[in-house]
Amino acid sequence: MSHAVPTPQHAGRPGAPAVYSYRRHAFGNESGWTLGPAALVRAEAGAPARQIAYADVEELRLSFDPTRFDRNRYRCDVRAKNGARLTILSTSYISVGNFEDRGGRYAPFVRGLVARVAQASPHCRFRSGKTPVAYWLQHIVLLAALILLASALAVVGGLPPMVAIAVKLAVIAFYIPLALRYARRNFPRGFTADRIPPEMLP
Repeated sequence: MSHAVPTPQHAGRPGAPAVYSYRRHAFGNESGWTLGPAALVRAEAGAPARQIAYADVEELRLSFDPTRFDRNRYRCDVRAKNGARLTILSTSYISVGNFEDRGGRYAPFVRGLVARVAQASPHCRFRSGKTPVAYWLQHIVLLAALILLASALAVVGGLPPMVAIAVKLAVIAFYIPLALRYARRNFPRGFTADRIPPEMLP
């Protein structure tokens, strides 16, 4: 059974915002994003405006994309038929190690974008999570890192046995839940415009 495609004006929630902004890192200005009548438009001071027409979108991917200092970041990647790409993030850089969570504005903006693309580009592929190659490669790297970390902790000297055990358990308790959360949310799969996986939005 096919699902109804939400209309842009009712995408996600009534009055879904048509504008959004964030700053990606310390070396860039805040970029402004607009859901125009026919295209997603990105504008940033000191840089030419960029846009991708909704009808030209070939793939739209949503993912959970945390970093060491920005642990609750979500991401939307838009790819056009000509290879052009635009990326929207749910957090905004404030200072070193400090990011503002703008999920409350990001989520309805992305819902509106998905609805517009679905109407204008019926053959667009909607994906959630990482690409299969990236997903499994990251798991291999993570496993290798955990093995190296465990080996390093095993040879740490100068600590009482009970303290050393406590340190190892603390490291495991910190990393394992994050790894499981990342793996569960970023498993590669598709979705329809009216059924965006809730775990792919803040």
